[in-house]
Amino acid sequence: MNSADANKARGRNRPATPRGPTRPQAPDTPELAERRAQAPAAQALIKATRRLFAEGGPEWATDKRIHDTASRPGGRKGFPLGTIRYYFGGREQLLVYVARHEHLARLDRVRRALRKVDSNEQLTAALLKLSRDLDHYQVSFGLLTEARQMPELQAAQAELWQDWIAKLTEMVAELKARGVAPADPDPHALAVLWSSLTVGLAAHHLANPEIELGPALALARLYAASVA
Repeated sequence: MNSADANKARGRNRPATPRGPTRPQAPDTPELAERRAQAPAAQALIKATRRLFAEGGPEWATDKRIHDTASRPGGRKGFPLGTIRYYFGGREQLLVYVARHEHLARLDRVRRALRKVDSNEQLTAALLKLSRDLDHYQVSFGLLTEARQMPELQAAQAELWQDWIAKLTEMVAELKARGVAPADPDPHALAVLWSSLTVGLAAHHLANPEIELGPALALARLYAASVA
């Protein structure tokens, strides 16, 4: 074999250079994982996933579509396949961060809405408006569907829903202190009732956008005021 043939043979046997992001070498730590998830590219993937879930649910939010539609700094779209794996280790961990992102955004929206409420009538209107936040419920329902086959996501969802009720209970207690919410019912029970009510109304609205939700919510408010 001449020198040229030998060089070609060595080239064929040389390991291929990996292209695009790859999974960081183990062992990993929660601190490093959290730091990676805060990177601009990782945040772009979280927001793209959330948007795709809102548009069409889990089936629409394929890994390829997430990579293709995530926005880079400057507005250019698209990341190489494997970026999800690099920043999150896989789809399940990405969805855990999407769930956390959605949870914090929802808490912020509800907290700001309830702070503006000064009467029972305004409270009814605020709850009705929150039940029409259909993007949020589309994302939430999609994540709950995915969690059935993803134990880590399921555990994260359980913690987030528990935190949601705890934070909503605090908001209800503050409304009671201002004389806006019914005085007698337990704040935790009222928080669970209101949360269940808005979720149920949202499901009806997703099924039939023409449904009139106001009378049902007003009736529920009267019921909540009547139970001790």
